[in-house]
Amino acid sequence: MRTLTVILQRITLLLTLLLTALPAQAVKGTLIGHEIKGTRKICFYRVLASTEAITIKSYQLCPLSHDF
Repeated sequence: MRTLTVILQRITLLLTLLLTALPAQAVKGTLIGHEIKGTRKICFYRVLASTEAITIKSYQLCPLSHDF
């Protein structure tokens, strides 16, 4: 019985280590607008229930979607 407990503890530890080592999933945002500030362009994206932004050069086009 003690051996089974040790095996289960090791399996639990291994699963915990594997799950915490996995990279976080990126969330895709959809372009909702942009504004130009000097030589920079700020692209705004709807991501889940919030708004996120990236900054690019003013002459570049905002990507239609972006991974956050």
